Amino acid sequence: REIGYVAVKPERNNRKIAYRFLIAILHQMKKRQIHKLYVRVHSFRLNAIKVYLNAGFYPCIRDREEKIGWKTVMNKLEVTPKRI
Repeated sequence: REIGYVAVKPERNNRKIAYRFLIAILHQMKKRQIHKLYVRVHSFRLNAIKVYLNAGFYPCIRDREEKIGWKTVMNKLEVTPKRI
């Protein structure tokens, strides 16, 4: 399953709303016995990436270029990923 390009209206742009929405989706998935999910997100969507990381997601890195890109993103966010 995939979640892609979810947005919050600019006047409501608040990570708490996005996080709560994501958690609600994850609860519904669990009820439906869906156990795998991946999220597509552009590297410049730093707030979205931070929400996903806080919810327990981690990067799926397929090649050296992606690894370099994710290290750049993590440095901008000033976070250390659990997996990379």
